[in-house]
Amino acid sequence: MVDPTKEEEIRLEGRKVADEDVAESLSRIVSESDVLALVSLRENRLTLADGRLASALAPSRTLRELDLGDNRIGAPGAIKLADALEENASLRSVRLAGNEVGDEGARALAGALRSNGALRRLDLCDNRIGDEGCARLAGALAENDALASIDLSCNYIGDGGAGRLAESLRDNCALVEIDLGCNIICDEGADALASCVLKNEKLIKIWVNGNRIQDDGMRKLGVALRSNRTVREFWFHGNPVGVVAYMKMLKALQGRQ
Repeated sequence: MVDPTKEEEIRLEGRKVADEDVAESLSRIVSESDVLALVSLRENRLTLADGRLASALAPSRTLRELDLGDNRIGAPGAIKLADALEENASLRSVRLAGNEVGDEGARALAGALRSNGALRRLDLCDNRIGDEGCARLAGALAENDALASIDLSCNYIGDGGAGRLAESLRDNCALVEIDLGCNIICDEGADALASCVLKNEKLIKIWVNGNRIQDDGMRKLGVALRSNRTVREFWFHGNPVGVVAYMKMLKALQGRQ
């Protein structure tokens, strides 16, 4: 018989699994295993609300990747997970896309980022996060010197949230990728991001595609990019800009790939 505590990966994706189905057994495996590196539970019905699975993550010394995308975690589950992340020192990647954690959940996760020095990638795509939650995350990023990639695409982040992010990232020396695609950022937020691009020398990939940035905001971003030599990929399609602004941006990005 196979001993599940000796498995390096656990994949239970798209099984319609709920907390009561796996919380006890998975909690035991995660807490007892000395080889488990990846747990993927995406596309199920997990909430993490009872705290058993989240609590088991805290002492793990081997788990590197956790994928909880497209479950039903919400703010209560995000709070439980954040508590575990404050103690965990092994996880490098956490995916929470499509869980509706909202601003309350983002606030809890921001608290975890202030003390967690291990996490390198955090995926919060499609989570109903607005400017308030984004501001909390931005504050945490100003203090975090480990996180290299954050995905905040497909949320409700506007100029206020973009401004707070830009302010915190001007001197951040860890983050190399930030995805703000498909939000509601307009020219004011683009202006703030442009000021960040002018000063930040660490960011390599930036996504602002699918927002509400018009010609003036795109022009300022283009000017900033011409002075920045570290950004290699800048995704800006799907914004309501004219042909001239679009072509100028393409010119600013020439030779970066």
